[in-house]
Amino acid sequence: MQTFVRFAAAVVVAAALTGGVPAAQAATRRSVTQLTCAVTILQSRPLTFQPPVTLRPRAITARGTLVLSSCSSALRTPARVRGGVARVYGRATASCSGVRDLRVRTTVTWYDSRRRTVGTSTVALAADTVARFNPGDALMGGRITSGLLAGARVHGSTTPTGPTVSCALRGVRSVHGTGKVWARR
Repeated sequence: MQTFVRFAAAVVVAAALTGGVPAAQAATRRSVTQLTCAVTILQSRPLTFQPPVTLRPRAITARGTLVLSSCSSALRTPARVRGGVARVYGRATASCSGVRDLRVRTTVTWYDSRRRTVGTSTVALAADTVARFNPGDALMGGRITSGLLAGARVHGSTTPTGPTVSCALRGVRSVHGTGKVWARR
């Protein structure tokens, strides 16, 4: 169950910028936070899994749209960014108790306070970092490969609040949740 939550959260965070470096590792690096945003997967537009995640491992496709809000920055470059929309498409071999071969593609469209587009970003997931984190933290590693904030490493955490407890009994078709992401150089 915890690993399924990690898979759901991994796709969520990857979509929201894909994220991270373990906290101890981040503390030893001299990175500057360039942008911090809240992440929401709306209950009305959840992250969906096709076919549903069940006890039996199988190929799963995940799709979703995440809302990024309350973005803030102490720097001038992304200072106009106040929010965004991240579209995610992911594939993995997953079950309620495990995930492997995670591949995620994410595109983020950034908006200013008047909902005008101020840029886009493409995020590459560092899937090899998934197993290194506490599943409850749902932290991942990634990098913005092009567009606004290109080159920044991203990390984040999220908590799926959808019906994940039913995974073993009925399978999970969708989740929603909230969290936070940071982009650092």
